[in-house]
Amino acid sequence: MRRGFWLLIFFILGAVLFYFTLRGVGIEGVVSILSMIKSWQALLTFLVLFLSVVIIGGYKWWLIVGLNKKEKVKLSRIMIAKLIGYSISYVTPSSLVGGEPAKVLYLKQETKLSASRIISSIILDELMLFFFIIMIFFMGVFFLLIYLHLSWLAEIIGLGLIAGAISICLLIVRKARKVALEKGFLRTVAERLFLNKLKIIKQNMGALDEIESDIKNFFRRPKKELMKIFVVAVMELSSLLLTAWLILAFLGIRLDITRLFVVRSMTDVSGFFPLPASLGTLEISQAFVLGSFGMSSAAGVAFSLIWRGLNLVIAACGLIVFMFIQFKFLGKKIIALVEILTEKVEK
Repeated sequence: MRRGFWLLIFFILGAVLFYFTLRGVGIEGVVSILSMIKSWQALLTFLVLFLSVVIIGGYKWWLIVGLNKKEKVKLSRIMIAKLIGYSISYVTPSSLVGGEPAKVLYLKQETKLSASRIISSIILDELMLFFFIIMIFFMGVFFLLIYLHLSWLAEIIGLGLIAGAISICLLIVRKARKVALEKGFLRTVAERLFLNKLKIIKQNMGALDEIESDIKNFFRRPKKELMKIFVVAVMELSSLLLTAWLILAFLGIRLDITRLFVVRSMTDVSGFFPLPASLGTLEISQAFVLGSFGMSSAAGVAFSLIWRGLNLVIAACGLIVFMFIQFKFLGKKIIALVEILTEKVEK
């Protein structure tokens, strides 16, 4: 009840932001730009986005899971889990992590993987995605400062941001290594944040050690295997960038790679706000970005609406699949229960 209340509040806030942004740039202008998109163009961009999120992203996750040769999992199972997790994450205020429990639930039902193995593979998959998001973000901010015509100040601020990011990463890695040598990183984090007081965490402290062991073993794999996963991750990111470029190109806007980084970085930033499907924040960020390029802000809103629409179609597909699987699983449970009761009655 409480979770549903906050979800409603965040949705209302997003709707208000969305309304005022649309009103500010002009609804007529947005509609006029949207009318430029043809059906085959929308279908093409959807296929490229689906390729990135489900096919390539699922394949990358499958490679991470498959590094343990003893545990064979069908690629189709991983891709379905990827679709389900992405769908739930997109429509909830918890970007990147909202659908992770659903991934665990599905793979526990459909595979023989242990919970710790599933969770560790999800963490590795998300860490790799987060690394690229951060990298694109700082590159995007750097180029955005240049396009804001801050001259030499942009270079100083940009280099400062990059140097600060590198310093923070090195500090975190150094601290993490020190903590890991003491009790284990995940166990220490749970204790420092008092998560070990929660019943579910307290009962599964041993699983944290298993998860951390899996993550350590991942980085001890041969460089050839790790490089293959890295290359697939680059392909995943490239497909996402291609999707954004195609949408803008079909709207009559051709961007070079530096401006595309800015668009992508602001898209990711809008997802970190606790609003369902980045409602309102995506429109504001893209209107600002294209405006900083000297282009129409209405085009930025039109881009965000198309981007949102494509993602909502994927989310709808994922949610339908998830509901079907849960009904199927529930049906099996009911049939098993009926069989047990029938046997008892016959006896």
